[in-house]
Amino acid sequence: MKITSLTCPHCGAALDWEEGQDKAKCPYCGTALRIDLSGPDVTVNFYNGGQNNSSREVELSVSQKIIIGVATASIVLIPLILLGINTAASNEAGRHSSQTETTASRVFEDYTLSGASSLAELSDITGLKHLTIEDAAMISDFSSLSRFPYLESITIQDAPQLTDLGFVKSLQGLQSLSLKNTGVQDISPLSGMKSLVSVTLENNRITDFTALGSVPYLKNAEIRAEEVTGLPELTGMRFLENFTVNGEQKK
Repeated sequence: MKITSLTCPHCGAALDWEEGQDKAKCPYCGTALRIDLSGPDVTVNFYNGGQNNSSREVELSVSQKIIIGVATASIVLIPLILLGINTAASNEAGRHSSQTETTASRVFEDYTLSGASSLAELSDITGLKHLTIEDAAMISDFSSLSRFPYLESITIQDAPQLTDLGFVKSLQGLQSLSLKNTGVQDISPLSGMKSLVSVTLENNRITDFTALGSVPYLKNAEIRAEEVTGLPELTGMRFLENFTVNGEQKK
């Protein structure tokens, strides 16, 4: 006789059991079972591989917990590690940037030097296009201005020790020159300067201004001097638009 009222305690499936047998096997999950016939109640117990299965379940649970723990820790730690790396990189970049700013040249297009005793303040400046030097009674050497080949305009005033304009020969892009209250006497270094279009010469020690006739593209010239012994022939200056001497318009 076959009894089918029993269920597998492992998977809950119905068991086929022949009366008189003390062993059975679940046809669904394969679990080996022992049937206790000693009492009125039929008890089905695991045997053989049952304990091992239970152990495997415990081990699997522990493994899963370990995996979950590692995954959770990774979720928390990885962003922190990345944040630390980014912070360190940012700090290093900032430190490097600070060092670069400390050691690198300063870049200015316009600069005014006032009341200085030398031109040392200009030594680390690059890219300079427009320079004003004022209240320069203490400055005796202006030769270092030749290191600014891209200067487009330069104004020097109140510089009695400026006597040599030789530095302008290196200023191939100079378009405007203004000298006021300097010790300059000779303006011959301006001859042949093709970029120069505007000149202002006020209260210097210059008396002979004929060299301005050799500035090929000169457009504007303003002269103020106590004594004028020589002026250029203006008719030969094709591009000249304005030439003023002590407020008197010559052209």
